[in-house]
Amino acid sequence: MVKRSTLIVVGLFALLLGLLAGVFISQMLPPRLQSTLAESVNVTDSAASDDALDLLRTALDTARAFRDGDYAALAYYVHPEEGVTFTPNTTVDRSVDQTFTAGQIANAPGSSETYIWGTATDSAVPISLTLADYLSAYVWDENYLAQARISVDSTRVTGNALENLTDAYPGCRYVEFYCPGEAPQTDWSALRLVYQQQDGVWYLVGVVHSAWGA
Repeated sequence: MVKRSTLIVVGLFALLLGLLAGVFISQMLPPRLQSTLAESVNVTDSAASDDALDLLRTALDTARAFRDGDYAALAYYVHPEEGVTFTPNTTVDRSVDQTFTAGQIANAPGSSETYIWGTATDSAVPISLTLADYLSAYVWDENYLAQARISVDSTRVTGNALENLTDAYPGCRYVEFYCPGEAPQTDWSALRLVYQQQDGVWYLVGVVHSAWGA
C-alpha cells in the first residue's frame, strides 16, 4: 500500500509542475497579451474556457505570421478545403470576397497578379491589389499584436456597415484584435480572424477587416 506521505509528496510535485508550466506559457506571450489575456477572452463557462484559449493561441500564431509576412506559416493555418476568404470592409459577402487556397497563400510573395477586393469606403473606387499588397493594406494595417485589445467571439465596436460575420460563417468562431486609436470613436480599426474546427484543429476560413466608417 502506498504511504499517505508518498501520495502527498507526489501531489505537491504535480502541483509545482503545473504552476511552472503556467509561468512558462505566460512568458511566451507578449507582455501586453500576458496582462490582458484573462480579461479579454469572453467565455460563458469553465468548459468553454480551455477551448477558447486553444482558439486564442491559434489566432496569436496566425497574427504573428501576418506580422512577419511568413506566408508558409499562414498557409499552414488555412482551411485545407474551404480556403480563406478576405473581407476588406466589415460586411462579408462570400460570393464576392476573394478566397484563396493554402497553396495560393504560400506562393503570394512571388505573384504579381492583381485582384479586385471590393470598393474603398471613402471613394467607392475598386480596390485592385496583389495578395501581398492587400495583406499590408487591409490585414496588417496596424500592429495588432502590440496595440490591440483581444476578444473571442465578441465585437467591441461597430461602424456604419452591416455586421454579419456570424451569419456568413455559421458554426465558426472568431478572434477580434481591436485597436482603439488615438480617438476611439473615429480612429479605431479591428482585425477579425475566423476559424472552423476540423478533426480537433482550428483552421482559418475568414479574415475580416473593419474600421470606423466601414
